[in-house]
Amino acid sequence: PPPGQSPSSSSSSSAVLNEDRPPTLTAYLQAVSDELGAFGGDKKKLLYASMQQFASAFARPQRKKLLRKKFMAFDVANSGFLKKAAFLMAVDKAVSEGFVDVYNEVHTKRLAGFFFPRADTNKASYEKLLEIVFARDTEAALAFHEAQLNQR
Repeated sequence: PPPGQSPSSSSSSSAVLNEDRPPTLTAYLQAVSDELGAFGGDKKKLLYASMQQFASAFARPQRKKLLRKKFMAFDVANSGFLKKAAFLMAVDKAVSEGFVDVYNEVHTKRLAGFFFPRADTNKASYEKLLEIVFARDTEAALAFHEAQLNQR
């Protein structure tokens, strides 16, 4: 190895430079995951999986209650509606305070993107959102999404 480099750093850099190697299983699985994450797969199944994970993370009554309290706290106008940024901040606050150990931020961001397709203008009733997500009702979610797209 050149002076100042350890033998291990030299071998790892040569391994990175070897682009003729076949892709690893990890790289392949990451590519498949990325494709599904971009709705390249079945949109309903992906939506259902995200709702399932989110609902499972907040399934305990005290966690669901904490989540609702955080939504209310971020609803400064006391209107029952939140924008995307407030939704994400409220969920993040509930996760940090509620010791939610099975939480996956990817699913929450996917749900936020789905339920708030126009982040700057969309507002959503958090009670209706919770009802749809905890029921894991993909048909109601798709109808809600369509209404959000038409919201002015």
